[in-house]
Amino acid sequence: MEWWIIFAFASAVFVAVRDVLAKKIFINHNTSPRQLVFEHYLLLIIICLVFLVPFVSFSSLFSLWHLYLFKAMGAGGAAITYFKLLEKYEISMVSPLINLSPLILIFLSSLFLSEGITSLQVVGIVVLLIATYALEITEHHKNVKLPHEHHVISLKSKEMKFFIYVLVMLFLFSFGALADKMLFQAGINVSTNLFFTAVIIFVVVVSWYLYDRRLFEAFRHVVNEPETLVIASMAVISDIFILLAIAIPSSLVGLIIPLRRTSTFFSSFFGGMLFHEKHLARKLTSVAFMIVGILFIVW
Repeated sequence: MEWWIIFAFASAVFVAVRDVLAKKIFINHNTSPRQLVFEHYLLLIIICLVFLVPFVSFSSLFSLWHLYLFKAMGAGGAAITYFKLLEKYEISMVSPLINLSPLILIFLSSLFLSEGITSLQVVGIVVLLIATYALEITEHHKNVKLPHEHHVISLKSKEMKFFIYVLVMLFLFSFGALADKMLFQAGINVSTNLFFTAVIIFVVVVSWYLYDRRLFEAFRHVVNEPETLVIASMAVISDIFILLAIAIPSSLVGLIIPLRRTSTFFSSFFGGMLFHEKHLARKLTSVAFMIVGILFIVW
């Protein structure tokens, strides 16, 4: 087996572990999604400063600062929104929905980058939508023919809030991925992208804590709640494995994305088992088809 495949799967496993631990800490401790993002990027900046600085193109910041800001807003906002969803809803329902981001990314890419849609991508979109429909029915609805009715009853309903959170998360994920495409087209390497993304997100979160006058509390939380630092470590290790996979010349980048998205299957399975969530087998079947859909889209 190729090393890049092993690295991509390893990244998926660590993302799944991060999600399960995050869900567990949301249930048992008073930890906010913002705190998890704060510790993730604090640890990532430390690692970047120790290992990646020689590979960072600092001069690119002057000409591409808007794309770095765009990427950081997408990645950071998506991370906080995702953790908020994970805090409030079942992991076997929340985790698979990340798989929908390629749908929005295709739309944004065609709009901003003039990229066309292939017939294989159309097949992937159809498979992804059917799988999502099945997942939605399993979680919320008894009426298979009218699954949308739950979401238009009231803006204050739990289902509508869930739908809005998911939509925001997907757009933020997609905007971040679109910025990635633009940065790579501009010749920016992975280390530079990762470094500036981490710095901008960390500065924004620190400013947020300063505004709330809770920055000292955030740093104290790192010491008093080591579990959150473990979650941040899982996220950073996953990032490192993805970088290792991409860095291998023989790697098929189009396959790295669906391989990493297998994390949604792992987190749904182990999280669903651990937290005794309902209809787990049906959800996992939907997740498996969602991953197949992603494979068609990015191949």
